[in-house]
Amino acid sequence: MTVICAIPVRLGSKRLRRKHLIEAHGKTFLEWLVLRLVTQQKVLGANCRYVIASTIEEENAILKDIATDLKIDVFFGDSNNIPRRLSQAIDHFDASGVICVDGDDIACSPHAVSVVEAGLQKGENYLKTCGLPLGMNVAGFSRIFLNSQLQNYGLKVLETGWSRIFDDSIVQTVDLVHTVPAAPVDLRFTLDYEEDARFFKAIINELGVGFLTANDAEIVRCVIEKRLYELVDGTDSKYWENFLNQLDQEDSSAEGSHARK
Repeated sequence: MTVICAIPVRLGSKRLRRKHLIEAHGKTFLEWLVLRLVTQQKVLGANCRYVIASTIEEENAILKDIATDLKIDVFFGDSNNIPRRLSQAIDHFDASGVICVDGDDIACSPHAVSVVEAGLQKGENYLKTCGLPLGMNVAGFSRIFLNSQLQNYGLKVLETGWSRIFDDSIVQTVDLVHTVPAAPVDLRFTLDYEEDARFFKAIINELGVGFLTANDAEIVRCVIEKRLYELVDGTDSKYWENFLNQLDQEDSSAEGSHARK
């Protein structure tokens, strides 16, 4: 069975525009993310087809060239609904399932990808990892499950916290907390603000090309020992405030749409 690992990316972010193309140690953040996943795939036993899953806006066209250089695929789909875009990508590549690695999650866990991919290959419908810092875990869905859940939710805009539409009563959760050292603070590995860009640059500059082969524990240990988490002090509250505001906006938009019908 073919399982795709889709990486949602679009270059029109309002908070940090074209953030995936910010360079660190000679490569863009997007390149570091993809190359780390691809480099560790065979060692970890995964067999995914990697896809940059973007949207149809013209500014994203450059991602086609980047995907070609990285020797992976690209797909342009729904602009406002991420799970629908994932479903469209599954259909386009005739895959049996999809793993979602957010393009903002530059240090996403290759191990988590391999664990979820193995579960999908065994016939699981909905899997996700937990226990890793925010931005390192992943989720995966079978084609049948994803399409059935989308039919139950007719939301046009679904970007923030989009996994909330899925039935968690049937999820297979894999706890990976034992694979990384405990940190003195809650760690967040997501690219949202200038501070986050400096944070990821610092990690990559510390590890160099070793970032590609570093496991999750080595990356977390680097952040702890070098106290790199101090680079993003004060951003967590801003991150969660923005997250909740966007969630409210999407829900309000959905309610307004239902009311007009």
